[in-house]
Amino acid sequence: LPSSLTQPQMDRLASCTTETGDVTIQDVSTGAVLHTLNHPREVWSVGWSPTGELLATGCGDFNAYLWSALTGRLIHTLRGHKNVPFSVQFDATGSVLASSAWDGTTRFWDPRSGEEILNALVNVMKFAAHGSKLAYVTGDGGMSIGLAEFVPSQAFSTIVADDPEGWGTA
Repeated sequence: LPSSLTQPQMDRLASCTTETGDVTIQDVSTGAVLHTLNHPREVWSVGWSPTGELLATGCGDFNAYLWSALTGRLIHTLRGHKNVPFSVQFDATGSVLASSAWDGTTRFWDPRSGEEILNALVNVMKFAAHGSKLAYVTGDGGMSIGLAEFVPSQAFSTIVADDPEGWGTA
């Protein structure tokens, strides 16, 4: 299935298909392909950083990848999922990347270092457009939907959830 996502400034488009391992970044006004990002397997998801400088991808090899959307260079390979990351998305500030996979986990990453911040037994549905809140769903033993918030601390961040079951730590 083809998928595409326009970058926040609306001047570039990232397109992928689950049939190939390629993601193309195109100039919206000219249609010119600026970069082709090659992956080892099919790509299931793409997500732009708020500035449009980074692009995250979720791949059929169970890894998420972080790319420079300006140069097409691979910055980090984010390992740890045991199934396909079907969603990759940044928070409103671009300081946290979430990858949710079919293994029932969401891993939160620091895009600067590529280090995992938190591993949670939930799937993140959506980060708020402003602020640090996110919507999540759990599916183990019944479905539960809730809101959580990143709270700054000395260790980087913690999550406060209205229903803390299923949340883990890195």
